[in-house]
Amino acid sequence: MGCTSTTIFFIVLVAVELGILRKFRFEIIAQLLLAFVFGWIVDFYGLKVGLDRMVLSNVWEQLLVTLLAIICTSLGIFMMVKADFVLIPADGLVNVVSSQLKAQFGKVKFGFDLTMIVISLILSLTFVHHIVAIGIGTVLAVLLVGQLIRLWEYLFVTSRS
Repeated sequence: MGCTSTTIFFIVLVAVELGILRKFRFEIIAQLLLAFVFGWIVDFYGLKVGLDRMVLSNVWEQLLVTLLAIICTSLGIFMMVKADFVLIPADGLVNVVSSQLKAQFGKVKFGFDLTMIVISLILSLTFVHHIVAIGIGTVLAVLLVGQLIRLWEYLFVTSRS
């Protein structure tokens, strides 16, 4: 398994988390292991299961599947944060920042995702001179995942308080 840009990015995120906390925490380091496992699972499903062969012939089918994926992603992140499970480094950093700022996870997640897409756009336009790997699904995920996490926080945490 080679060292990809995603792996390097995850290592940087873990280093930032440790810098913010100013102490060593095993669950932060464990995020790297989870990131490798997560990457392997994504590769496995892409290569072996063949999700890329799933043909969605019209835009409504594509939008529906994208929205279902966004809903499942937001609910999964919400449950993992509330259960205090080890998170992938990006969500781990959001969790550390939201804890330090005493801000809602969903709000920080939205800001983080928005920052990441802006950086991606700038890098893409700077080095390739056109937008690469940012489609409508990415934009919808940036706009909706954090907001849906806020909804889950409201429905399952705030409303019970």
